[in-house]
Amino acid sequence: MNKKIIFVCIGLLFVAKFTAAQIPTTNNFCNKNFCITYPKSFSISNKDGIVNIFDDNIDGAVTISSNANVDINDKQLKKYLLAMYDITDTSIHIKMYKNENVKTFYFEHATENIQWVTKAMLKNNTLNLITINCITEQWIGENKNELYQIFSSFKLK
Repeated sequence: MNKKIIFVCIGLLFVAKFTAAQIPTTNNFCNKNFCITYPKSFSISNKDGIVNIFDDNIDGAVTISSNANVDINDKQLKKYLLAMYDITDTSIHIKMYKNENVKTFYFEHATENIQWVTKAMLKNNTLNLITINCITEQWIGENKNELYQIFSSFKLK
């Protein structure tokens, strides 16, 4: 009798654990250009094609914008990215990667109060800008990890 109770308890624990593992903890946002995954605890807004993903408890967000019919060379795009942050120092290194028909530009920048991470992806004359911005004092531990996970989940279609 005791063995049956033990087996039933183990079985119930196994079923409970398996069921809990199947509950999604993330949401996906997709449009014609991209998909991105974010935690269910985060909020999302989509106004005029600018997508913001944020947690009400963090002074930070992941922001995405897409612009079609962009005719820009690599040098101009790097200048544009720096100008977005009023950076005049052109010695800041922006990494560039090319994979098939996608060019990716990446750099990190810190101001007095804000940490910025920027990725620009150019595919078929469509420019997708993905940025993280976060108040410096909150750019630690879990906040930083969650924002990077969202940022890294961005995939072009």
